[in-house]
Amino acid sequence: MVFDKATPEGDPHATVSGRDYYLGDKALYIAAVRANKPVYSRTGVIPAAGMQSAADMLVAFDDELKGAKIDLAKTFDGRFIAKAAAAK
Repeated sequence: MVFDKATPEGDPHATVSGRDYYLGDKALYIAAVRANKPVYSRTGVIPAAGMQSAADMLVAFDDELKGAKIDLAKTFDGRFIAKAAAAK
């Protein structure tokens, strides 16, 4: 899988300069990518707990969403990605 072979030292975003991605601190960028790589789905399927965690974070930190009650079942449909993952 390409994701498993990718490294933070490489430039996976060829259309954007590394300087823009590093935001002036290449070492910090590389450390952050390495530390967070395990949280990314290898299949593209996002478990319900992951969606809820992301929604909770947005509600907690986005002033426009503070106090919002988001019904994830009404805002996300994972059928397409589930079919794509099953086809591999």
